[in-house]
Amino acid sequence: MTVTSSRISVYEGDKLEGQMRATVEDYLNHHVTVTQRQGGGGGTVLLPYLMGRYGKDFGGDDVARLEWVKQFLIPRKANELMAIVSSKKVHVKYDKRETGFEWVMDPAVDVWTQKNEERFAWTKEQQQEWLQRNQHLRPPASVSPTKKPKRKAHPLSPFACA
Repeated sequence: MTVTSSRISVYEGDKLEGQMRATVEDYLNHHVTVTQRQGGGGGTVLLPYLMGRYGKDFGGDDVARLEWVKQFLIPRKANELMAIVSSKKVHVKYDKRETGFEWVMDPAVDVWTQKNEERFAWTKEQQQEWLQRNQHLRPPASVSPTKKPKRKAHPLSPFACA
C-alpha cells in the first residue's frame, strides 16, 4: 500500500498505450495544481516532485515541461495553465510533499523483519561454530574463488597449440 502514489493498474497488451495514457492523466490531474493570480497576471504551477527530479525526461526547461503536462490535463486545468504560460509570468514549483513513493510497512512484515535480523545477528563464536559445522560446504583449497581454472582449447579449435 502506498500513501502518495497513484493506483496500481493491470495492463492488457493490446490496450497498453491507452491504459498507460489514462494512468498518466490520472496522476497528473491529481498532482498538478494551477493557481492564477488575481487580474490575470500570471500565476504558479505546482508540479509533482518526480518531474523536477527527472526533469530532463519531461523537457529541458520549465516551459517545455508545462507544454508536455498540458496534453494530459482536463480542459479547464489545461486552459488555466496556458493562460499563465502565455502571460510569461509563470512560476513553477515542485511539490516537496509528494516525493515519490512512500511505502507503508505492514506491522506483521515489520515483526518478521525484526525477528529475521535478530536471527542473523550472530556473535563471533556463533559464526565460528557454524563455519566449523558446515566446513563441507566450502570449496576445496585447490580451487581459488578469484581465479578461473584454465580451460584447455578443444583440439579442433584454431587456438589449440600443436
